[in-house]
Amino acid sequence: MDSDMEKLFVRQISEETNEDKLVDYFNQFGDVLQTMLIRDKFSTRRHRGFGFIVFSDSSLLDSVVKDKHTIDGRTINVMRIRPRMDLETSGRARKLSPSRNSD
Repeated sequence: MDSDMEKLFVRQISEETNEDKLVDYFNQFGDVLQTMLIRDKFSTRRHRGFGFIVFSDSSLLDSVVKDKHTIDGRTINVMRIRPRMDLETSGRARKLSPSRNSD
């Protein structure tokens, strides 16, 4: 997954849902290039309930985000990812400054 501008963040995914089910579901909106479920690397390797989706046509992302989605009986949240540059300029990636009250 190269560009954050092409990714969708998906959360609240059911334990029964796998990458194939995500592809099958989201292909109704357009060609899915890649899916990735984030897995717990320290225990059973089950996914942690969130992941990413990349479509071949990034112009589809806004319409996908606006829809409600239910997979395996669970409503999932789909959000567009903001590029890192946007986060840095918005102040969300600000470094903490030292306390002014240090003695």
